[in-house]
Amino acid sequence: LILTCLPTTINMCILLTSASGGNVATALCNTVISNLAGIALTPVLLLRFFGKGIELPFGELVGKLCNKVLVPVAVGQALRATPVKDFYSEHTSFFKRLQEVREMNEGARGFKRFLCMSHVLNQCIIYI
Repeated sequence: LILTCLPTTINMCILLTSASGGNVATALCNTVISNLAGIALTPVLLLRFFGKGIELPFGELVGKLCNKVLVPVAVGQALRATPVKDFYSEHTSFFKRLQEVREMNEGARGFKRFLCMSHVLNQCIIYI
């Protein structure tokens, strides 16, 4: 129930959109908007479902979101005015595959952590 209150992750949106041949810029824009809205909506939804007070460091969340989204986008836009753009254009498929492999590895590590935690919880339940 908690996960349904959270916005989508930027990595998965971009990975799935680029893998399906969709418009990555639009997916990024939609993800940024949903993540910004999620800063306010997630606590409201959690409060609605669970009925308890929630305190979140709003400034810290906005700072982290800016570091993960706005800074890379700004750097990318700045690099478009340099010869790096031409190099990237010539090797686009390589960079896309490299990004997909990296993101899949991150997802696999997260899944392994989840399995490890569920194993630990199962062991705790057995001993209780």
